[in-house]
Amino acid sequence: MTITKPSPLARRAAVILAAAGASLALASTAHAGSVVLWACHGPEGQALESGPLMTNDSGTGFTTTYGGGCGAASVALADGGALATFEPAGSPPPAESAAGWRILVPTGTTLTAVGLERATLGFGTPLPGDALEYTASVPGETLESASPQSGPLAGGASFAASGDELDLQVACDAAPGSSCAEPDGPPGLQLSALALTVTDPDPPRAAVAGVESPVAGPLPLMLTATDDGLGLASATATLDGQAVASASFGGGSCAALASPDSAINLALGADCPSSVSAVPLTVSTANVPDGPHHLVVTVTDIAGNSTTAVDQTIDVLNHLTVPGSTAFLSVGTGGSSATPSGPGSHGVGASSGSSPATSSRPACASPRITAVLAGHPLRLSGQGVPVLWRYTRYLFTGRLTCVKNHKTVGAPDNTIADIQSVIATRVRVRVKSHGKTVIRTRIKDTIVDRTGVATYRGGIFRVLLHPWTTRTIDFSYGSRTSSTLVKIFVVVTPNARRRL
Repeated sequence: MTITKPSPLARRAAVILAAAGASLALASTAHAGSVVLWACHGPEGQALESGPLMTNDSGTGFTTTYGGGCGAASVALADGGALATFEPAGSPPPAESAAGWRILVPTGTTLTAVGLERATLGFGTPLPGDALEYTASVPGETLESASPQSGPLAGGASFAASGDELDLQVACDAAPGSSCAEPDGPPGLQLSALALTVTDPDPPRAAVAGVESPVAGPLPLMLTATDDGLGLASATATLDGQAVASASFGGGSCAALASPDSAINLALGADCPSSVSAVPLTVSTANVPDGPHHLVVTVTDIAGNSTTAVDQTIDVLNHLTVPGSTAFLSVGTGGSSATPSGPGSHGVGASSGSSPATSSRPACASPRITAVLAGHPLRLSGQGVPVLWRYTRYLFTGRLTCVKNHKTVGAPDNTIADIQSVIATRVRVRVKSHGKTVIRTRIKDTIVDRTGVATYRGGIFRVLLHPWTTRTIDFSYGSRTSSTLVKIFVVVTPNARRRL
């Protein structure tokens, strides 16, 4: 068997995928969803073995290897690969003998192009009635064929294609009494590299458990994902656009093949996971400033398709100083001053509209006020802050005492305590800096007043509030010369199942 060795192929991909007349241009048009799957050798001659090449023989046809086979690196067709031929060597194959391979396209993908580096053997001088033929075909279409009459083939070729499988075959279909004896040597087909371009358009599906807000310290997330195509590649978590956690799937058996082009190159039959479960993605917030931050978790498959599993704002509270829920203050005497009314929640025993005039409020000398969350929160954060459901009313209770005749007594009925909800928000403002207008982020306190919460039964007051966002709730009583104030900080988390 004589093989004419072609010039060394420094870049095998260019030979296979840029054959004259082919309009594939894979390197320049690679995009998410398109992958090139290689068998026998990779785009730079990497040894890939021949496992994905399923033999499809009949009669005396059989498949073997030549040169270094598919298990040794190769930069030229003659260096080695897979061989389809007939036995015994030197004898013409009988009619209806064939040798070759059947290659299946991975489930969930669609074939769009085929690249081959191949050579036919014994196709140089035709004999009368010779029916030796080589074909490369997909269901319903022959991509290329050759016979002794058409001459030998050698080198790289590429074709647009469709379907879910590829068949490569050299066959002797001579009628009985004829033979396929070839004067140029035993007939056969050499295959050094095969490239299947497939599309995998469907993104993976994913879910993430463990997202909490607020959060202090590490945020342990658990990822579950599945993919119906070539398999999963990686997952990434970002805070405000910066990567803070990641995971890779598949290991070396799923690694992309190095290539000088920009296409996604992968070994045919690569063992990439179709599903993963309970994959940890621990997001550290240790170096993140307190406040709202944008959390995004993205899962990507081998073809570059991605799915956003989490896209929400979380509150980081690592350095929060939590105010006490009660306060006992000894202050001066005098009448209570009115606070203008505003939008807010309805209180038990609260009056509506404007507050009574200052003169109509009972005076409270040396006031002291206490206030607590009487209902049960969803939970307490790591710093003891009550976490409340959004769209849910919570009861707050307290007591206002005054000094009368040198004794501390409950405030007279209908003494008015005021409530303020202070919401710290980030706002973007335009400012002048060195003669230029720039946009900066500042913290702005939005104050929502609730006035007219009256005391009863010795200074007790009760109020139902439904905070819709994280805030500080101030319970206060004021006079011209003194005031008393309690601050309760609460964190609010969404609860879509319970709405007012």
